Amino acid sequence: MASAPTTYAKMEEVGTGPHAGTAPTSARCAACSGCSVCRASVGAGVIVAGIVAAVVVVTLFSGSGAAEGECAWDNYRLPGWITPTGYSVQWTPSMSAGGPLTGTVVMNAKVAAGGLGCVIMHSQGFAFDEVVYTWTPKDSDSVQTATVKTSDVIFRPANQQVAIPLGQRLARGDSISMTIRFRGKMSSTLNGMYISQGVNEATGQPTDPVVVTQFEATYARKAFPCLDEPEFKATFDISLKDIPAGLTALSNMPIKSQVASANGEVVTFNFERSVPMSTYLVAIVVGRFTATWGTYISPLDASRRVNVSVWAPPGNENRLNFALNAARKSLAEYESSFNVAFPLPEMKMAAIESFAAGAMENWGLVTYRLTALLADPAEASQASLERVAVVVAHELAHQWFGNLVTTAFWNQLFLNEGFATLFEYLGTNASNPEFDVWSEFLDNDVHKAMRIDDLAAVSPLVNPNVDSSGAVESSFNDVAYAKGGSVLRMLWKFMDSSPLTQGGGADDDAGGDDAGEPAGSAFFGGLNAYLTRYQYSVATADQLFYELADFSGWDDLAPNMATWSKQPGVPLVMFAWENGDNTDPSVTSGNLCISQRRLWRSPYSRQLAGDGEFGNDQLYWIPLDITVRHPKGSAARKVATRLVNGGGFSNATYTCFAHDTLVQGFVKANANSYGYYRTAYPASVWTDIRAAVNASTTTDGEPIFGAQDRAGLLDDILTVAETQADAPDPDSSSLRASVEPATSTSFATALDYMKTLRTEPEYTVWRSALTHISRISANIYPQATPGSNGNAPDPSTVPCVGEFNDYATYIMTPVVAAIGSMWGNASVSVSAKDVVLPADAPPEAASILARWRSSSTVDPAVRDAAIIGTAASLGFPTVVQRCNDLWRSGVKNIDPNYLGAVASSYVANGGYNGWEEVRAAYEAESEAYSKNLLLRALASATEPAVIKMTLNYTMSAAVDQQDKTTVLSGVASNPAARALAWKFITQDDVWNELEDLYGSGGFGWSSLIKSMASHFVTDAWFNEATAFFKGADLDAGASDAAQALEIVKSNVVLRQTLQDTGCPWLATWDA
Repeated sequence: MASAPTTYAKMEEVGTGPHAGTAPTSARCAACSGCSVCRASVGAGVIVAGIVAAVVVVTLFSGSGAAEGECAWDNYRLPGWITPTGYSVQWTPSMSAGGPLTGTVVMNAKVAAGGLGCVIMHSQGFAFDEVVYTWTPKDSDSVQTATVKTSDVIFRPANQQVAIPLGQRLARGDSISMTIRFRGKMSSTLNGMYISQGVNEATGQPTDPVVVTQFEATYARKAFPCLDEPEFKATFDISLKDIPAGLTALSNMPIKSQVASANGEVVTFNFERSVPMSTYLVAIVVGRFTATWGTYISPLDASRRVNVSVWAPPGNENRLNFALNAARKSLAEYESSFNVAFPLPEMKMAAIESFAAGAMENWGLVTYRLTALLADPAEASQASLERVAVVVAHELAHQWFGNLVTTAFWNQLFLNEGFATLFEYLGTNASNPEFDVWSEFLDNDVHKAMRIDDLAAVSPLVNPNVDSSGAVESSFNDVAYAKGGSVLRMLWKFMDSSPLTQGGGADDDAGGDDAGEPAGSAFFGGLNAYLTRYQYSVATADQLFYELADFSGWDDLAPNMATWSKQPGVPLVMFAWENGDNTDPSVTSGNLCISQRRLWRSPYSRQLAGDGEFGNDQLYWIPLDITVRHPKGSAARKVATRLVNGGGFSNATYTCFAHDTLVQGFVKANANSYGYYRTAYPASVWTDIRAAVNASTTTDGEPIFGAQDRAGLLDDILTVAETQADAPDPDSSSLRASVEPATSTSFATALDYMKTLRTEPEYTVWRSALTHISRISANIYPQATPGSNGNAPDPSTVPCVGEFNDYATYIMTPVVAAIGSMWGNASVSVSAKDVVLPADAPPEAASILARWRSSSTVDPAVRDAAIIGTAASLGFPTVVQRCNDLWRSGVKNIDPNYLGAVASSYVANGGYNGWEEVRAAYEAESEAYSKNLLLRALASATEPAVIKMTLNYTMSAAVDQQDKTTVLSGVASNPAARALAWKFITQDDVWNELEDLYGSGGFGWSSLIKSMASHFVTDAWFNEATAFFKGADLDAGASDAAQALEIVKSNVVLRQTLQDTGCPWLATWDA
């Protein structure tokens, strides 16, 4: 960070921690360490002038040169010279887009740096009409007042900051209260304070406007001047002035009073004072709403009832109760599991028509997209109901992790989002156990994170390089969410099963995935200590790990977990015969050795990383468990391996043990796929593992491998083969080289392993399988060259395309047959017991169907719809015909679980007429989730003229701003459309419009930048994309562009690998 100016060389020194030293001449730490300055902000409260002995009014003067000297500061981060304790904010918002926004903010603060002569705040897009402040010297009740000339205020738009010279110096410990009258405009983008407005499907007219705020991460400054960083927590007194009568106004806290004007046309709403919180959590909503209310009884205090309410645009009255019940049960579960009460008197949730994110966890007033909050079980698919339950649970988990205890800065966002990702499963399991959401964690989050964490252009969970608004926005990514949740789950399972921790080891399965707080849980006990210690404050990853270590008694926890929080990447754990041929299935005994290294998506990624801080020599503490079992046995011998100090594997060389597969059976690591690492095995071990998978059950009737294990094995072998991750490392020492594989896992071996899917009944495994089938299919699909008209060549003329489709069809034929032929009709309920297999169904179909009939924890429609969607894309004739028939029967006659698959197939195969029918259905649909499915289906077009129609339609007013990037990303992901999508998006007028709408960052911008390039598979397209991104002002999308380019290079490697070993095998494989 920039060093401070010498102007302040004589300032008083302050405390320790991020504000330590002679502030601001000493650089601030990247994150708060719980220093006295930060702690002071927690409990100081709002400064109120009580009995004043003397009030002195001072008019100050200062020239611009003096002001610049006092206010010299050129850093993205605020200096920390003051600590806010409370804000009073009054807004007068406009009810029209781009209309005026005026207000007054009073900020009360403590001076944290002696010799303070300037206040640095955040402000974006405002002019100041008045600046007045009062100050009270430490240990005095004398209040003095001063006016600052607005012409002396220094605006610094590059850092979105404003410097206010005080004209004098205040001492550390003095109190200051600054009042600013400001004016600007309502935001034109979906952040800050903006107008949300949709279209009434019945009339085609705009719906009533709604004022809504979205302040995370750096947009509170677009609504009022403030210290807009997470660590500066304060209380908030919110007022809304001149609100048209008849409208509802909501904020974080309950309404304290509302006062109508003399003529009754407008109302002023005043809200209760909030608890101390960060600026990004402040929220207001103003508009016309319908609502429903309920309560839950606190499991920690039976006498306490907490109010919960759901708000939505009129017309959604039947779509409110599902979310209400999910919220009530999730909140109760969290109180019980965390042993910390929800601290607010009420919890409100509001559905917003135009909303960039899925939802936002504002404390006490969570805002959502319509699709993430509204669902009527009588009309909704299970997928939409599950989405509502999961998103509600995610946002409510934030009320503890993110709101009560907040990450000290955005560079450690996983402390907010990783916990919310993990505990969304806990909350959803409590509200809707029938969804069996824990079975989805592996593919939803673990594998999702790994599929990005094997790149060089990723950051660690604690990112040292967050130094701009764009970098902050880029922090909201799969590392913070999916990896954060996955690593925390791994830690949870280890702590609650390890004898190294107090309370661990009592349950070998760590309480099971459906457990809340297992009795004596070391993990949950440590979390309670963390939440209690840092409530209403901020914390860092180190502080979390130290609290867990202190509670559990596991001294090495913090340094072990630092290998995960301070290093990026996913480790590859490799098993290999010492000095043996690991590609020869006949080698079945000897010393089996384990080593680890960072997994790379491709040699290009490895080259980019080099030998720097995050290069190939990274090592991780891995809670490695090994299961040894003979396929014919009924009992497993599980070896809880303690390889090095700390109960995990982190040594730089390797460890070996004698093993004979013919006697002892297979070896498998990572039971239940709880660990965040991938595995690679010698050919003989893969042979034994595959035999065990094919055996289905042991003599006691139980599966040898559970669904989580089978899904993990499938994803590992395909990923390792696709990336060639276990190829010999040219930089390995001779010692490591002796136990690392002589050659990498053959893609032919991985393809052959996929035959195990012929008998696979579980959706958990099929989720991973469908991902890889789609990836391989897209990779071998032909694409246009850069500079051409963008039309893809005929795939039937390209070698290997037909062969892979035939093989994928062979793999999927049994499971498609088991689904039957009567799926998708809304008026006909079909279960596994109703399916009659055709005479030509393969025998494996009967096996799958028998398993479904005996037990199924997943709604078959969710499972079947995903499988049907992939089968339709592969061209299964019976599936495509069924989709056509269902569509022609009318949208209302289609089971909503299948609507997306049916509409996508109809667009892909129906040409212009099919596209036009789905477009018309989209515009007429009123149910938000179904409407979204129909819109996404338009991206499935395969004819060039129809693809162009989709692209143009997306940029029209018919598609809401919140949805444009979703459709464009879908088109770019379509193998038949990727070149046309690139050509369209990179046109100057389209690109400029997209930059204006989304360029400040967010999920939509990130997804678009990554999708528009990452599906290319040639070096020519890599060069094209590199040149474009180099000339574009990406800001928040820079890391996404870097990742996209790496993925293109990995696609090139995969395409070559397929041609070298995959395609020859596909041409000769034997069933």
